Amino acid sequence: MKWIKFLLTKTFWINLGLIFLSSIIIVLIVFKWLNIHTKHGEYITLNDFTGLSAEQTIQLLEDKKLTYEIIDTNAININLPPHSIAKQDPKPLDKVKEGRTVYLWLTTNIPKKRLIPDLAGKSSLDEGIFRLQNANFVIGEIIEKPSDDEGAILELLVDDIEVNPGQMAYEGDTIQIVVGGGLGGSRIPIPCLIGRTLLETEVLLSANDLVLGHVNYGSDGLADTASAVIYKQMPNVNQDFIRVGEPVDVFLKQELPYDVNKCVEDSLR
Repeated sequence: MKWIKFLLTKTFWINLGLIFLSSIIIVLIVFKWLNIHTKHGEYITLNDFTGLSAEQTIQLLEDKKLTYEIIDTNAININLPPHSIAKQDPKPLDKVKEGRTVYLWLTTNIPKKRLIPDLAGKSSLDEGIFRLQNANFVIGEIIEKPSDDEGAILELLVDDIEVNPGQMAYEGDTIQIVVGGGLGGSRIPIPCLIGRTLLETEVLLSANDLVLGHVNYGSDGLADTASAVIYKQMPNVNQDFIRVGEPVDVFLKQELPYDVNKCVEDSLR
């Protein structure tokens, strides 16, 4: 039979070998092409974008040839800057392929307003701190003032201004707590400080066995603190008496307001 004889010829085996070799070469070329275009085995490690701005994050993603999608702009995190990355998917240090979409959540530009808990005269310091932090406020200075209610919260301050019941503030705002520190010592007349400089005030308070408490320089600042004068004090002279060692808070302005009367010179009242 002719076809059997052909199978035994050298020409057949040469052609068969060429076909087999060609098939192997084609397969290798296909696999090489797939590796090049799919980057098989090549991964990109994701950065931790938390706290970065959207612009910084997008630039990093584009440099690594990754795509992105912002799917939420209402996430709130008072510990991060506004309009920064609060969350990402895939997570930091995950390995992804080129072209992968990374989903981003941004913190909001506008923090929420919350009701400041009514704590004055109702809560201990520990309870007050817990409730304020639970409402996402930041605890500022703890100011101790002599009081019969030792350890109790006497008042709350925002920017050195007393908080009224029902007042609201933004999440992340700093709240100062005035707490009772107990009483002791004899009672003396309250010295009048209105119209005096800070240096004069310190000398006068020291001479009367009192201490300078919180100094409020005003939200706009002062041109010259050395020449600025006291226009308000707490407690004021109308409260009659103060205990030895008790602090007196003062409020400064560059000039005494026209409707505020200066203390009579050399007077402690």
